[in-house]
Amino acid sequence: MLRFIIYPLLGGLIGILSNLLMLIFLFYPKKKIFGFQGLIEKKRESMAEELSTVLAEYFIDTQSLSKLITKEKVYALLKNILLDSGKKFPLFINSILSGILERAVSNIFFENGVIKQDLLQKVVTSDEAKDFVYQKIMDFDMDNLKGIAMKSMGKDIVLLIIWGGIFGCLVGVAEAFLPL
Repeated sequence: MLRFIIYPLLGGLIGILSNLLMLIFLFYPKKKIFGFQGLIEKKRESMAEELSTVLAEYFIDTQSLSKLITKEKVYALLKNILLDSGKKFPLFINSILSGILERAVSNIFFENGVIKQDLLQKVVTSDEAKDFVYQKIMDFDMDNLKGIAMKSMGKDIVLLIIWGGIFGCLVGVAEAFLPL
């Protein structure tokens, strides 16, 4: 009768501990412990390579970037630089310069209000975007990354540990019913 209590408790404890160990080995050891190194630390380069490829291909492509670079933004920026450069022009010259600037921006850089794709591809290539993301990932502080992961997935991680205990208890119950 005692085995119906001990086996589930022992199984639950083993389930909780195994999930905790998995999380520890996933995030924490910077140096090898028992031959294990933190998986995120160990696979950082390959993760950065794959993540930068995906981000550059699907999120930092020229179509996505062109939504950020609008004719209005570029025109306003150039107008501020030109007209607010410290030189005071008479009002009619300001309006002439502003009109020339708006036409130049519209005709040279934009097509239907969106920056020309071929121009944007010359400014930022997909390889440059990929290299940029890769370098940012490699330069990112691992402790900060772990903190972000723990903050964003904290409740899920606790749930994972609890489920390990539940499944361990179920295994213990099953073992309690097995004949010796």
